[in-house]
Amino acid sequence: ARVTTNMMGQPVRDIFDFPAKKRYVITNGTTCNVTDLNEPFQKSCVSPSAVFMGSTVLGNTDDNMKVDNYRFNITQGPVTIETSFMIAPMKGGDCTVVGMVAYGKDQNGYQFSGTTIYMNFSFEITDKSVFQPPKQCNEPDNTGTLLFEVLGGFSRHGFF
Repeated sequence: ARVTTNMMGQPVRDIFDFPAKKRYVITNGTTCNVTDLNEPFQKSCVSPSAVFMGSTVLGNTDDNMKVDNYRFNITQGPVTIETSFMIAPMKGGDCTVVGMVAYGKDQNGYQFSGTTIYMNFSFEITDKSVFQPPKQCNEPDNTGTLLFEVLGGFSRHGFF
């Protein structure tokens, strides 16, 4: 599950149920949109085509974190996106995305940008109930593909 805040300041929880091929997007704890999840689970790390830009340190205390910075471009249909992201390298070749900046435009000149910072994350699941969709998610859904789902697909491709 992933918890974020939308542009209206409302909490948004995403639940990705890969075995059932469903994605649940719960907004403000009350509204649930269910969409098809048509992509397989992929381990998040650095694409071979990403360009290493250098390393730096985040923080100003004894808890500093070394991160590696990468740049990655992707074109999907009429949209081109340039993504810069920070990865915290881990043992065994794993990595954790700690920040991302994405911007792009389509063939009509429409421009967009987004900044994502991940914080207060842990590497263990302390509350497994975060993966249980609320009961309103069982109601019929007529929303189809959500706009932020399309844009989110671009950012996911920057890491795989």
